[in-house]
Order: sequence, then C-alpha cells, then structure tokens
Amino acid sequence: MASAHLHRPAVLVVDDEEDLRRILSNILRKKGFEVFDAEDGKKGLEIFEAFQHKIGYILADINMPELNGKELAAEIRKLDVSVKIILISGDYSLAEVDNFSKEKALQFMAKPFRIDELLKAMGLR
Repeated sequence: MASAHLHRPAVLVVDDEEDLRRILSNILRKKGFEVFDAEDGKKGLEIFEAFQHKIGYILADINMPELNGKELAAEIRKLDVSVKIILISGDYSLAEVDNFSKEKALQFMAKPFRIDELLKAMGLR
C-alpha cells in the first residue's frame, strides 16, 4: 500500500549550525520528506538550482556566511515564487519579523521551536 506522503515536495534545510541542520534533516526524513541540506546560503542556492523541480519547502537560518537567509530567499524568489520559505533565527527583532510577514510566502520562526510548530508553518498541521 502506498504511503500518503510519497508525493510530498522535498525540503531544503540551510543552516551553518551542523548539529541543528542534522537534527532537523533527520526529523523531517522520519516524517516522510526527502531532505537536502546545506551549510550556507551559497550552497543552498546551488542545491535549489539543481533540484528546484523537487523542492517545495526551504528552512533557512537568517544569519549565515556567504549568503544569509534573507539574501537566499531573494535569490530563490527570482527562480520560483511558489516555494514556501521559512526563515529561522535565535537572534531577531520585532521589526524583522514584521518585514518577513509582509513578504509573499515568507515566514519567520524563532529558535528554538518544536517540530509540530514547524509542520504547522509548512501548512501540514
């Protein structure tokens, strides 16, 4: 019998914190997602360009070397306006949150967060 989530879009996890990236990737895989991961925005953009046809969700840290999460989101928007982008950070201001919420298909989550909160932000709960 086929699983209900076989046709879910893949998730791209972009975070320079290796432990967090690995934990998020493992949890999402256990939830039935194909997961790609990258240690910075530049590598994340390269992966998105290569697998754009598969990726439906991007979870990216805001503060990263090379290309930060906000810059990554802007570059991805040039390629695909429909992919759901969730920016995460443990260091943020209310002004930043307001700016994120005004942008199309761009959400913000404060670290730390629970996996059920992430799934809700992805529109899966």
